[in-house]
Amino acid sequence: MSDEPKYVLHLTPQEGWTEPLGRLETWIKRAWKVPIILAENLTPLSELVDTEFDEVMLWFFKAAREAVFGITDEGKFYLAPIGWVVTAETDDVLQELRPLARFVTASENLIKGWVFQTMLIEVPITSDNQEAARKLSEIYKELRLNGASMELPDGSSIHASVDPGLSEDVARGSHSFRAVIQPFELVDTLEELEAERLSTHQAKSAIRKVDKAISELSTLLERTDRNEHDLQRCLTSNPILFGPSYRRLIPKHRLGGEYEVDYALELIDGSVDVMEIEASTHSLYTKSGNPTAALIHAEQQVFDWLSWLEENSAYARANLSGVRMPAGFVVIGRRSTLSARDSQRLAWRNRTYGSRVQVLTFDDLIDRCLALRSLLLEEASPA
Repeated sequence: MSDEPKYVLHLTPQEGWTEPLGRLETWIKRAWKVPIILAENLTPLSELVDTEFDEVMLWFFKAAREAVFGITDEGKFYLAPIGWVVTAETDDVLQELRPLARFVTASENLIKGWVFQTMLIEVPITSDNQEAARKLSEIYKELRLNGASMELPDGSSIHASVDPGLSEDVARGSHSFRAVIQPFELVDTLEELEAERLSTHQAKSAIRKVDKAISELSTLLERTDRNEHDLQRCLTSNPILFGPSYRRLIPKHRLGGEYEVDYALELIDGSVDVMEIEASTHSLYTKSGNPTAALIHAEQQVFDWLSWLEENSAYARANLSGVRMPAGFVVIGRRSTLSARDSQRLAWRNRTYGSRVQVLTFDDLIDRCLALRSLLLEEASPA
């Protein structure tokens, strides 16, 4: 078992004091004239047991106007209460704000308890520097999520929780009277509000992109002439039409010297799908219910690509590392050309091919965009 004390109290000033950098230093640099004055009935610190030490610590923090949280060079944590002391200059006796002490511990659980107790007695806690600010924010978030347990003098313990409503209160421009709003709480709240603002801004920007893509594609789909080249240009300039699952669009990707895929689509996980684009004016089925030549040709193109990728996997991965077991897609025609029976045939055809090959109409792309737009609208709308 380690002989290292659970926590240490440094009275200020102290011989060999190493001045920390940051907020606490601005207090310490004001030279002390006389040591702090303790209440006469307090036991000498060297003779205190743990429970008595806690009482002295509480006395310090109740007398404080601020507590500075920091981390030592050795990675230990400290809280330094800032309060009024008596100083003597010539014949004058002055009251001045100074660091009263520095409570130091290597225990993360203990520092969490100190932070929580200081919050409960409504003393503002500031951070000594940026590193301390990050750690203090982390501690607060855990306290807000899990609360803290404290042992009482009679040996019993209580569990208390932080009011979770602060962020909502600040967002409404008011706050509860449960306690002082801690400086680090306000920073966290502002960060949350800024993240929400950025999320809303990004959602609205994405909605504009989706609207532009839907409008351009819809305009092209109204044409009656064969239009696959114009459709490919539209899809290339509006990759959002393929949905949010793809992070990169690679048009006209070559498979050796034999094939050229209309699109290689890189998913978020790095894997790659391949896609064949046909004209929106093509029908998928004949009047007698057979697949049209255009549909069969497009499917065969995709089958040939998948076969080539399987036979030349090492070469294919050298040029496109995410090509492993790609899925193949055909985008062709309009849903309006399909009878109810044709729609059943297409659904059966896609089920038969499984996840390897899927046939979509251009209306399916628009439907995916509309579904994405609905989600973005929810994201952009205030709660």
